[in-house]
Amino acid sequence: MIILVCPGFNQAELNHSFINAFPNQDEHWLLYPSHQLPPYSPQDILDFCSKSLPKSNMTLEVILIGFSAGVVGIQSVATRLDKNQVKVKALIAIDGWGVPLWGDFPTYRISHDYFTHWSSTILGAGNESFYADPPVDHLQLWRSPQTTKGWKVNNNGSKIATTALKFIEEILESYRDNY
Repeated sequence: MIILVCPGFNQAELNHSFINAFPNQDEHWLLYPSHQLPPYSPQDILDFCSKSLPKSNMTLEVILIGFSAGVVGIQSVATRLDKNQVKVKALIAIDGWGVPLWGDFPTYRISHDYFTHWSSTILGAGNESFYADPPVDHLQLWRSPQTTKGWKVNNNGSKIATTALKFIEEILESYRDNY
């Protein structure tokens, strides 16, 4: 399974900190170089994908993770990728406040506080969501998902205490089983 990560405007070290937080590194992680190219640019992300995704006659299956301004770019790219021999399995939007989520694939929203979570639901709550409680700094959520505690919110509104890392891992695991 390929996981394409599109960060926002932040230090590159934070991106590596985010990826290294995941204990299971069996997947092929692709990190978009947002420190060199604009994370909100669908064309730059598509160009990166065409150079970086493995060449295959078979349809590739990809999970997309966007953070902050990277959510703008990755959401725009998602529907285009889905038509070019790349099957988008899911999109995980981390602190993509103000960005609508849509597509023919499951979407998940993660927020650094309850207000961001609540105010983003009108733009697409996603299949499930997570918000930090207590609230954390925007960059702390990205740098340290393993220490960001909060609530997983299911479709029916029920809440389960967890961390941002466990929430994302649970999503990834559900697609590993179907891979």
